[in-house]
Amino acid sequence: MKSSKENSAGKTKEDKEITCMLSDGKTKYEFGRLLNSGMIGFAYIARSSHTESEYPMIYCVKRMLGKLILEKNLITPLKRETEILGMIQEMEGCVKLVDVLRDVDGLGLVMPYYPAGDLSRFIKTVRPKARCLPESVARTLFTQLVRTFQELHGAGIVHRDLKLENILVEVEDGRGQSDPSVIEKCPEKIKLYLSDFGFAITLKELHEQSAYQAVGTPTYLPYEMLTRGMTNGKNGIYYTESVDIWCLGVLLYQILYATTPFMTEPFDREATKNLIRQLKYGFPKSP
Repeated sequence: MKSSKENSAGKTKEDKEITCMLSDGKTKYEFGRLLNSGMIGFAYIARSSHTESEYPMIYCVKRMLGKLILEKNLITPLKRETEILGMIQEMEGCVKLVDVLRDVDGLGLVMPYYPAGDLSRFIKTVRPKARCLPESVARTLFTQLVRTFQELHGAGIVHRDLKLENILVEVEDGRGQSDPSVIEKCPEKIKLYLSDFGFAITLKELHEQSAYQAVGTPTYLPYEMLTRGMTNGKNGIYYTESVDIWCLGVLLYQILYATTPFMTEPFDREATKNLIRQLKYGFPKSP
């Protein structure tokens, strides 16, 4: 992650964001403002308190509470996520695991911090009215994602939860996260990183399971996860890494049309699932 230039006050923009931070007193990371919260914990902006760099290194710490991990029986999925993050360290289009924090309160996964946020937030920021991208820009970004999934599947890993919110954005050369010109003039400066491997699984483990699970985001759920059939003499759900290809198609549709192909208004989970099972969708006019 590149450090930004100093401003007139002698501090980076990121440094100002954590002026009022507090150290947790147990690790080498000092925590700042809350980025978001989830089912078992919180994500904070943080920096290393022992860096020798001229500028502080800014991170995102996904901090999970041990009590909630146990209550929701998530030890095995969390162990799987950490192992998969270790497997993808050299993959260019995947988020990097910088460190793992362990203490009596739980577990923390340290990753790079991307000021531009996720792809959903980025699109809404640079294209607030349309909330979608021109086809030429979408093609450039989508090509990155396809290459990332080629490498991921080549390593025998299925993500199972691709969506705009699980893609982090980095704009090269210090371009502002809200600069609309980066979309029209230099989309090649935008780099995407696949994140949130909480539902990810290796193909080996997937095929060893006695029963396949339907996981992910309702509007992105693949057809294979919602239909049952006979496989190896058993009647049930069966799928492969192709579920990620389905989600890539849904994501491309959303990037171009600012909605998903199987969206119901108002949103209804079961009605959405039925649309997917029926493969019933259309193409709206471009905004």
